[in-house]
Amino acid sequence: MYSSNECIRESLERNRKVVNKYLPHHLSNLKKNHLHKIRVAIKKINAICQLLEFLIPGNAACNKCYKKTRKTFKALGKLRDLQHNSSYFRNCHLQHVSQKAYAKFYAIEKHRVSQKIHKALNHFNPDSFNKSVKKVQKLARSIPTEEILIKARQFVIKKMKRVDSLLTLKNFKDPQKIHEVRKLLNLLKHILNSLYAFNISPRKSFPFKLKKMENTIGIWHDKRVLIHFTDTLIKTSQELQPVTLKPFYLIKKGLSVENRYDLIFRNIKQAFERSTS
Repeated sequence: MYSSNECIRESLERNRKVVNKYLPHHLSNLKKNHLHKIRVAIKKINAICQLLEFLIPGNAACNKCYKKTRKTFKALGKLRDLQHNSSYFRNCHLQHVSQKAYAKFYAIEKHRVSQKIHKALNHFNPDSFNKSVKKVQKLARSIPTEEILIKARQFVIKKMKRVDSLLTLKNFKDPQKIHEVRKLLNLLKHILNSLYAFNISPRKSFPFKLKKMENTIGIWHDKRVLIHFTDTLIKTSQELQPVTLKPFYLIKKGLSVENRYDLIFRNIKQAFERSTS
């Protein structure tokens, strides 16, 4: 059975290898599941960096490690959203003229996202990234397991209180607040899994409950991105006939009804209260 100290170092090493495996060599033909693996690996590394920053405030190693992947992570997020939008519209069975309008808009968006990714990767240095992760591993090795567990508990409680304070109907009218809740849930999930991955069953654990809540917000996020995508398509295609754009108006309307902020608030609030009771 691993100690929490060893779990942190092992998690950093495992996720460092995932990033090295898929970035940047496979970018030109990056599969959806590979993209997901890269993003999850970066999230896990950054979560540990935030915890260690809490343990040793002001430590430069954690902040530098986070900065190594920030631009790449954001750019890959845009690619992930584009892939999700593409999957959604493939199942919409649009008429020929509407499908043609979508294909034209999608090609423009794909080119724009590709430029952002290549720009981000120009700033990504694998050697520098590996060295920064190794420094964080060295830092984790220097902290006693008992101290990690005590401070980690304080860290988790602090973040849980922040989540609780955000769970108001007023806050859920603000997409940025909902996104903050999602990031906090994701952070907590990865921290707890990194510390206890070898000691408890994830499916029966609190991290699994956090994942379910985070996924609920993730569905909300995907629909919100789709609404923005569809709205932009409509606004940039006003020269087309109304009959061509009508399916996109209907799609936008349907997604907006499904994605009401009061529904997402109620689901997350209830799930959070059950998980902490």
